[in-house]
This record gives sequence, structure tokens and C-alpha cells, in this order.
Amino acid sequence: MAERELQYFEDIELHRVRESESRALSAEEIIEFARQWDPQPFHLHPDTQWPIGFCASGLHNVALAMRLGHDQLVADQRKSAVIAGLGWDQVDMLLPVRPGDLMRLRGQVVDKRRSVSKPDRGIVVYQMELCNQRDEVVLRLRAKSLVKCREPTGED
Repeated sequence: MAERELQYFEDIELHRVRESESRALSAEEIIEFARQWDPQPFHLHPDTQWPIGFCASGLHNVALAMRLGHDQLVADQRKSAVIAGLGWDQVDMLLPVRPGDLMRLRGQVVDKRRSVSKPDRGIVVYQMELCNQRDEVVLRLRAKSLVKCREPTGED
């Protein structure tokens, strides 16, 4: 495999929309995740009579979004110069994900700024949407990351 290009703070483009490949969750994957991390009856039992019905955990959907984002970097032959994640906010779980739903991640950078106190790094804000095969947004979140700069001088 060819060496992937490292993407520094300066390389990150504002408002460029990227989409991942699609991936389906099986009933077995939903149950296995739920057993370990979110054992609610509507995540564990396909025949549940719970009003929401059988669906994936919201935590599972967040994990899937993170994985699809990583896979997109690999597919684009890029490697992120992220130093650390700084957190998530505005995490909205909008619709249930059912077994067989085809999920893909759509994301873009909505803000970026160089750190004032540490000019060798910048803060990047991503808006991410996990969408199903009907292009319905099932999960929306914002994530902030600390990213290494190529040039620590503050010159973008």
C-alpha cells in the first residue's frame, strides 16, 4: 500500500463536503453492541414490542460515524495530523437505524482557527451527518479536533 499523505491544519478545506462509502448494520451487530454497551430491550430483541421497535443504539450510530470517517480518510489516501479530539457537541439522534439500513457519513469542516497560545496547532470543527439509504439524516453531530500545523509560524 502506498504511503498516505499527511493532512495538516493548513491542508484542511472549509465547507468541502465529503461522503463515505455505505455500510449496513446487521441485527447481529446491533445486538452484540447493545449487549456490551447499551443493553436496552429495544436494542437487544428483534421481536420487541417496545414502541420504538428494534433499532441500533445511538452510541452504536456514533461509533459507526467515527469508523466511516476514518475509512474515508483511508480511501482518500490521507492520514490526519490530528493530535487529539476535543469533544463533541450538538449530538442529535434524529431517527432510528434498523437492521439492513445502508448508512453513510457526510461531513464537512465548518470552522478552523489556529491556536493563539500554541501556534503549532489549530482547532478544526467538523459537522457530521449519518444518513440512511433514503438520504434521511439519522444522526448529526459536531466534533472538534486539535490538528498539527505544517508551519508553526502562524502563516496559513
